[in-house]
Amino acid sequence: MLQLPNGQIPGKHQTTTLIGGWFSGPDYAVFVSDLFTFIGDGRYLKILNVNNISNPECIGEYVLPVIPERIFVRDTFAYVADGTAGLRIINIADPAAPYEAGYFDTDGYAKGIYVVDSFAYVADKDSGMRIINIKDPSKPVEIGYYITGGRVWDVFPVDTLVYVAYNYEGMLVINVKDPENPVKIGIFNTGGAVNDMFVVDTIAYVTKYQRGMVILNVSNPAAPDSIGFYSLSTSNLNIFVQDTLAYITGGGLEIVNVSTPYAPVEAGFYSTPNGGRGIFVKDTLCLCCGWRRWHVHYPVS
Repeated sequence: MLQLPNGQIPGKHQTTTLIGGWFSGPDYAVFVSDLFTFIGDGRYLKILNVNNISNPECIGEYVLPVIPERIFVRDTFAYVADGTAGLRIINIADPAAPYEAGYFDTDGYAKGIYVVDSFAYVADKDSGMRIINIKDPSKPVEIGYYITGGRVWDVFPVDTLVYVAYNYEGMLVINVKDPENPVKIGIFNTGGAVNDMFVVDTIAYVTKYQRGMVILNVSNPAAPDSIGFYSLSTSNLNIFVQDTLAYITGGGLEIVNVSTPYAPVEAGFYSTPNGGRGIFVKDTLCLCCGWRRWHVHYPVS
């Protein structure tokens, strides 16, 4: 959970300070597990020990076919959305010696990845959403898909639903109770290209490339309802929500207080060199990828 600095009031302005990073790149993807931080660093999946956050240590790496777009880690495997190379599954049981356990070359361009139980949901850009059975990581098998007719940038599963960031129409809601036959049950047209989203309980936070975050009530997934909007200062790419704060990357790192969803307010901003891409927030740390480097930020009073 995110710990605000002592004495700071939630909703008031948050300042952030660069305290460390892995300055290489280009870096698009980051994921934080209990023990390690995983980043896409150029074509490499790198495993970092960040106990000393000001001086991260690379303890293992694996070279991928292309630059990874997203990383999802569960147990002893890292699942990588690897662009034109599809889904790559990396065994990280020994973080000093990771190796590829299996892969599935999707039809399109693997842009996003989210793993639930025995399934990997892949945002496959022009080829829609793909559902891959990963029960046997050495032999992943596609069991279902949903073609949107446009570009899919990211996916966010919740129970038997998958929320899909859809380039043309906004956010789609897909029922995957039968993963072999996914069905669209809802849609919200944001009026612009959607890059990413993050769902917490019955609220979906949706970022539009044209400088805006739409906040939706999805308690009725068949009819998502707009309840809030925040105009961002730059075009945006990725979002992570923790507690009452939304962290958004694009032209920089923007922090928005969403404790009152119908009235979001600015909580902070950090200008990241070369813009921002992937983002992950854990406890008091915000890990933000840049086009050419990876950053870590820390909220301070």
